[in-house]
This record gives sequence, C-alpha cells and structure tokens, in this order.
Amino acid sequence: MHLKNFGGDNPKGQVWTYDALEGTARPATPENTAVQSYFYSSETTDGKIDGTIDEAMTKIEGVAAPVYEALLRGEFPKDGSPERADFAVFLALMFARTTALRRMTAE
Repeated sequence: MHLKNFGGDNPKGQVWTYDALEGTARPATPENTAVQSYFYSSETTDGKIDGTIDEAMTKIEGVAAPVYEALLRGEFPKDGSPERADFAVFLALMFARTTALRRMTAE
C-alpha cells in the first residue's frame, strides 16, 4: 500500500531494494518488497499455521486503503466519520506491528 507510491520510471512502477547481506541493489515490484510470509502468525499445538492475525491485519489495511489514497490526494475524512475511525485503527495497527513493539511485548 505504501511502497507503490514510490515506484520509479526505470524500471516503471518498481522500487529499488537493497540487499544488506549481498551488498547489492535490485528493482522489485512493491508487492514483493519487504514481505515476510506468516510474520504475525503462530503455530498451533498440532503444528499448523494460524493466520488469524495476518488475516485481520489484511482486512484493516483493506478498509484503510481508500482513506489513505484520499489523503494522498489531499482529501481529509470528516470528523466523526467512519473513514476517520477506520484510518485511526490502521495507524494504531502500524504502530503495534513494529518489530520493536513485538520485542517489548514479548519481554
């Protein structure tokens, strides 16, 4: 949702990604940049992946996406509107999903 707004012209629509391990940079589509599968998922006692948290985050981002796009155009949601509340939830999620906050919570 964020990175697509930084896509360049060479190559068109892609962002440059730096690989710290290899010391190289390469173009990549925004959808395939900074992605880690099952990052917020947990393993159940029977060894299966529980993606409930990932799925909830995807829904929250989906609801916030139109508001985000409107904000980029300079359009602000009205006070008390559902869109404003949806975006507030999204912002709280962005804060809560950081690696640092996850580490602090685990500690």
